[in-house]
Amino acid sequence: MAKLESQDDMIGETDGTTSEDIDQINSVDTGSIENAHLEDGELVLDKQDSTEPNNTGVDILATREFVQVELLNIETVYPDVFPKLVLRAVDDPNLEFAFSVGSFEAVAIANAWRNLKSPRPLTHDLFANVLYEIGATVEEVRIFPKEQGNYVGQILITYSKGPKMFDCRPSDAIALALRQKLTVPIMCAPQLFEE
Repeated sequence: MAKLESQDDMIGETDGTTSEDIDQINSVDTGSIENAHLEDGELVLDKQDSTEPNNTGVDILATREFVQVELLNIETVYPDVFPKLVLRAVDDPNLEFAFSVGSFEAVAIANAWRNLKSPRPLTHDLFANVLYEIGATVEEVRIFPKEQGNYVGQILITYSKGPKMFDCRPSDAIALALRQKLTVPIMCAPQLFEE
């Protein structure tokens, strides 16, 4: 990753950029940048579509396009054999999105949602405990449309090196998010409500 050393390396010499701005730009993972070109003497960075999963960096601005949801229900409806998570938009109770999950994941989510503890830590409990002990926190969960027949999830975790986005199954991300001491926002791509 190329480092910016001074304001002269920035988009404009008199744009009011401070040394803190340069440090923040240097900390951005440029893996999410698809192309860079000069336009009228200014550097223009073309980023990936913010509604597409991106495991190379954290695009905090992309969250604005997502819809925050809450877990409404976990249900199994005949003839389905797999439980479904029903998520509802926080700001619009008419927007709901449901998707199937495995039985183990449904139990893990239900236990965390109802604040039930198992006698011994299960997989999601263990991972949540490890994150807590090493000082890492789950900041956000994102759910994207299907790729190759499966919904795509990402989980934003902040730790000693800063924030990092990890690809995961949406059910695992939700199971971890519900085990955090503070409420973790679950964000859905708007296209999910059109399905």
